[in-house]
Amino acid sequence: MADTQQTVLIPSTTEYAKNAPASLQSVLAERIRQIQVGCFYPEQDDEYIDGDLAIAAACYATEAFVQATEAPGAMRIAPEAWPWMAASWRPRDQRRNLVKAGALILAEIDRLDRAAARLQKEQRHD
Repeated sequence: MADTQQTVLIPSTTEYAKNAPASLQSVLAERIRQIQVGCFYPEQDDEYIDGDLAIAAACYATEAFVQATEAPGAMRIAPEAWPWMAASWRPRDQRRNLVKAGALILAEIDRLDRAAARLQKEQRHD
């Protein structure tokens, strides 16, 4: 029997970035907006070591799910899991909530990467 392998065509990183889908562009634009307009800088994100960014993302993603399955406006009150002041809970339409969730996930991944890099640097100096 001959080995059969499927070839998966993956676009180059540059090609993908140039032709990025609107979803990716929206998430990146939101993350940039959070930093530049909202002044939520990476240094501040580094203080959220208890998963606050991930929980906030989950809250927005959950709101998007609720909007898809229930009556509109179901969660205008901040969810119990929301890690910050209730006034900062600002859900919008389903897509916008998913974009916010994606941007918060990016912030959390970046925070984890910075923490790992700091730890690795400290271990090299010990």
